[in-house]
Amino acid sequence: QVLLVQNCWAPLFVLGLAQERVDFEVVEAVTPSLLRRILLNQKAMDSQNQETDLNSPTLAEVQRVKLFLLKFWSMDISTKEYAYLKGITLFNPDVSSLRIPHCILALQQEAQQTLNEFI
Repeated sequence: QVLLVQNCWAPLFVLGLAQERVDFEVVEAVTPSLLRRILLNQKAMDSQNQETDLNSPTLAEVQRVKLFLLKFWSMDISTKEYAYLKGITLFNPDVSSLRIPHCILALQQEAQQTLNEFI
């Protein structure tokens, strides 16, 4: 179970954003001036800020997520359809180290078939 969630937490998160119609705005983070960093002796914080910058999404990536959300919202997907989409996403038999990938495949196929029947 943990392997499946670890493998697909990001798509599940985005599907949750879409389902709950979460809208967000991007605001540029203000970085402290060089003078302020010198006065406050923030050398240690500089290395932490650099690591954070490397992990921060770009504006283009954020815009792609927002466009994806807009597309999903325009399709007026029902709660059941979101549940089936989440099942299809979660039950990925291609995750490495699964002990019974054939069972996971069966669950994914069942979710796909149920979604197809529903729509």
